[in-house]
Amino acid sequence: MGFVAVTASVLATASFQLRQWEDLFELSPTLVVSLSILAGAVGGTLGFVIFCKALRFRRFRNFALGSLNVEGDWFLQTFLSRAGEGNGLSDSSPLLKDGVLRLEYLVEQGEISVVTTRINAENTGTFGTTSLIAYTQARGGTVRYLNYFDLNPDGPKKDGLSEGRFTVEKGAAQEFHAAIVVLADGDLMRQKGRRIPSEAVLRLETKFGEDNWREEFLRAEGTSVTEKLRSLSKEVLGGEPLLPG
Repeated sequence: MGFVAVTASVLATASFQLRQWEDLFELSPTLVVSLSILAGAVGGTLGFVIFCKALRFRRFRNFALGSLNVEGDWFLQTFLSRAGEGNGLSDSSPLLKDGVLRLEYLVEQGEISVVTTRINAENTGTFGTTSLIAYTQARGGTVRYLNYFDLNPDGPKKDGLSEGRFTVEKGAAQEFHAAIVVLADGDLMRQKGRRIPSEAVLRLETKFGEDNWREEFLRAEGTSVTEKLRSLSKEVLGGEPLLPG
């Protein structure tokens, strides 16, 4: 009875995790094939459990999701589309500062964490905003999302939401475009993001530290990922290339 109970508990946990994953993201063909191979190689029950546990590892998620994978670091730019009324945003709003946005799957919770780092108003360091993507959908090679956030987590509540989609280039999600609004102000903004290559991120983390590389990236000259990485390569890394290839 003890073995049966433990097995049932493990299966229930794995089944719940996979349902969370399915809710978060449609199963891609690669995910289905991976699960089928594991099930055939080690048996359906054990393969199912191993598959769910493997989703905890980023490298496996990168492989399994393929072009649908949006996890990683993105250079975020925000533009004011329409001035709001009353307490609308101004050109000095912190939201309009360029940022580095990190998307990370929280597999246990079945959620996507969003952390954006920007240079602070005093230009002395950085500040971060954190939210969770509320809904994600994958259809026909396009990933769409809906995100709710609190613009002022340390003060009076100030809700906002954004909606956007990722576009796939050369078999991978490389860019996204979104609309974002702060509900109380009625300010409509546009956002665009470009993926920062993981190889470059790894080198920047090694050079500046995991907590500091984003500030160095944001302060680098240029208005695009390519320009900023070239600037960092020339001025900080002695000409060593940061871009793949």
